[in-house]
This record gives sequence, C-alpha cells and structure tokens, in this order.
Amino acid sequence: MDKKTNCMGQKDPGKDKRENNCFALQSNSRFKKDITAHLVRYEEPRNRIYLDSKGIPTIGIGIALGYIKDGKVILYSRDEINKILASGNSTVRISGRDHQMLASAIDTVNKKKLNEQQKRDLLKPISLTLTDAQVKKNFEAQLKKRSIQLETHANEYGIDLVKNTPHEVNTMSLFAY
Repeated sequence: MDKKTNCMGQKDPGKDKRENNCFALQSNSRFKKDITAHLVRYEEPRNRIYLDSKGIPTIGIGIALGYIKDGKVILYSRDEINKILASGNSTVRISGRDHQMLASAIDTVNKKKLNEQQKRDLLKPISLTLTDAQVKKNFEAQLKKRSIQLETHANEYGIDLVKNTPHEVNTMSLFAY
C-alpha cells in the first residue's frame, strides 16, 4: 500500500478533508510509538516461543501463534505460523517436528493445570529461535498489518481514530483479532 492510498485503496484526500480512518494510523507516528511502547512494556521481546498469560503460544513481541476458542488454546497450523514468521522477511520457519511438539505441549496445557516452570519445560525442546533483528522486523510487519485491520474495523463501526487518543482506542484492540 503506498502512502497516497488508504486501507481501502482510496486516494488520500488531504489532511483537512479526510473522512475516514484509513490514513490515521499510517500518518500518526505518535500513535505507533505509543502502541509500540505499550506492547514492548507488557510483551517483553522474546526470541523463543513462550506461553502468554492465557496460555497462547507467542513469540517476539506479543505475536500470537494461536488463539482461544471455547476455553481451549488452539494452535495455528504450521503454514499459518510460517506466514506470520515470513511477514518480517525472515527465512526462519517452524519445522514439522517443532510444530508437532508445540501442538503436544498445547494439548497438555489444555488438559492439565501446570505451573509456570512446567509450562516452560514443555517448550524447551522446541528449537525455533529468532534473532533480535528478526523479532523487530516481525513486530513491525505485524504492527503494520494490524494497524490496517484496526483502521478498517474503526471505519466499519464509526470510530474516529484521528480524534481519539491511542488510550481511548485501547491498544489491546490492535492485536485482539
């Protein structure tokens, strides 16, 4: 997407005539900085897969590799995870072996109440590791993708991202869907 078109492929009408949100996040560097600072503070950068507070496998800076459905953690397919990893121009991919071990770990977490150490121990054999540079690039790519989704979502519900501050829009909505 170039800077002269918005998330819906429309031409930018100019700052004074913007009628929708599709340029709001792309042009609002303060918004991006606030979201980045918030996520880095609460989603410590990690080079290896970990389970977040809800048990969702995560890597990098809050990049989920699964989701919750009916109270159970569901792991994304190997292809879906590799698309996420590729979004940061990384050549790193999750192997079939690592995906199978992660699926087994998630199955165990869904069936048993485990303490934090037991959860970490389940993930130790998984070899997938990102460099710091890969973590940063992946985060930036996911932030851009989610910003576009948020802009589109805000337009659908009539939320003005230009007038509202990032705190009013609530940064958790950025990575919630």
